[in-house]
Amino acid sequence: MADTIGKALKANLAAEISVLGVEVIYNGAFLKALIGTTNQTKAMRAAGYYQNEAINLVIEQPGEIDYPQNPKVNEFITYQNKKFRITEVETLEFSHGYNLTLEMQE
Repeated sequence: MADTIGKALKANLAAEISVLGVEVIYNGAFLKALIGTTNQTKAMRAAGYYQNEAINLVIEQPGEIDYPQNPKVNEFITYQNKKFRITEVETLEFSHGYNLTLEMQE
């Protein structure tokens, strides 16, 4: 049952990213991702944990998109010509994608 749910979530995430996703650059490759800011990230920014702009980004699992590796903390992603550093990597519940927290670098 969990395998069926996981496959359905992967398919749903892929469809959502293909329709609503925006283009980012990760490790020199262009890929689509969902961009937003969670309440937790907003609260951490207000508390001073992040000194610069912070956003959240959801991507599919490697192998489903054009890069072969898992994202890691301290790697960089370019979005709207701004360079962001990955500060947190969270695997989604059924391992169907990643929720990344990013902080803009000056």
